[in-house]
Amino acid sequence: MRIIQVCHITKDGGGIESYVENLLKNLPLRGCEVSLIGYDPNPIKDGSYEYYPIVKRENRWMYLLKLYLKSPFIKIFKEDILHFHRLDDMLPFLILHKKTQKVCTLHGKILENVESKHSRPVSYIYDIAERIALRNLIKQNTLLIAVDEGTKNYYLSKEPGLEEKIVVIPVGVDTDMFKPMNKKKARESKGFFNNDKIVLYIGRLEKEKDIGFLLQAFNIVLKKEKNAKLVIVGEGREKEKLKGVSSELGIEKNVVFMGNIPHSKIPEIMNSSDVLVLCSKYEGSPTIVKEAISCGIPVVSTDVGDVWKLLHNNDLGEIVRKDESDYANGILRIISGDRIDNSAFQSVKENLSIDRMIDEILKKAYSYVASQNE
Repeated sequence: MRIIQVCHITKDGGGIESYVENLLKNLPLRGCEVSLIGYDPNPIKDGSYEYYPIVKRENRWMYLLKLYLKSPFIKIFKEDILHFHRLDDMLPFLILHKKTQKVCTLHGKILENVESKHSRPVSYIYDIAERIALRNLIKQNTLLIAVDEGTKNYYLSKEPGLEEKIVVIPVGVDTDMFKPMNKKKARESKGFFNNDKIVLYIGRLEKEKDIGFLLQAFNIVLKKEKNAKLVIVGEGREKEKLKGVSSELGIEKNVVFMGNIPHSKIPEIMNSSDVLVLCSKYEGSPTIVKEAISCGIPVVSTDVGDVWKLLHNNDLGEIVRKDESDYANGILRIISGDRIDNSAFQSVKENLSIDRMIDEILKKAYSYVASQNE
């Protein structure tokens, strides 16, 4: 069985990229051959799988255009399974490769992301593209994977006929990679002091992540905890603006913009922190929260995606209202006390493993579409 991942992986990375990277890494261990269709150069290319470059620039519209133009010439065999990570990526294959087995993971409500970055006409066009894809895939040998129940219900509301074509498989993490480490050594490697209170954000610096809100809340934290440091890992279009906001607030000495770091180095920076923070306007099933829990790091988050399911135990962190004072107080409660219960983290961690996710994808998705093709 060959699984062809179709994903516009970029150098800035993110939850979808780590999801695809885990599939490319772990599926061969289960006897699957893997390939990738994406950007050129490919940020995660390691020579262990076949790679089909589509476009040389990280331009979403050019990528889609080239996908339409090049897809007819990609060799796809009857037993191959195409695994997509956005519905609009499916469109050329739904039209030109109708008999091919297809799976698509729905990583949250992508339309909300489009609406936050683009004009109303562009959002309208994207909404139409999604609806066309949904209506066409119902007639073909396809299956959708929703990362959480909220995402599933959202797409069912757009196309009720999907009920038999959609399953929920939560995102897993590599628990061998994301695990508790020696905090003192982790801090020394990053130049942090033992008495620093490290508040960590990891993700893209884009409008939908609402880092401006985080900076305002951290300003309140700093007035009560002078040793607090906000460490921001990631890149994005909002970076320079956010640096300006931190300067205007007078907190720039306590805010560290680290830029992108390799995914393999994330566990070390995670273990150097006291709390991971998330305040996005919307999410699906944020991988970074699961990676923090797997490392034994508590999380403060607003109520987005399926985070409420993960933080049901107060020892794992807190869900707070989208209010700067409430959010700051949630951070302060975590960094000023020792509430960590390792048994609570361990019990949740057992349900987060990448192995469990891969098993479910193989059984509920790949095996399902393969059986429909017999």
